[in-house]
Amino acid sequence: MSKNSKLTQEQKFLMKLYAKKPLTEKTLTIYIQQIKNNKITMSDISYFEKRFFEIFTIDNTLEFFATCEEEKKKLTQELNEI
Repeated sequence: MSKNSKLTQEQKFLMKLYAKKPLTEKTLTIYIQQIKNNKITMSDISYFEKRFFEIFTIDNTLEFFATCEEEKKKLTQELNEI
């Protein structure tokens, strides 16, 4: 990847996410290179980390929170049925 290439929003998010993990400097450097080379992508992170990304990149945040509230109600109902 050339130095003039722009990082995508997903790549920037992944770098920040991995930077917050308790990794050694060498391991973090390797992960960042893999992110830049698209060897680590959004499909490699957990469901909750993906949802975190959606909160900060969604165009209509209120719509997102309404969807989350609906999901919460469904999950609560399912748990009550168990």
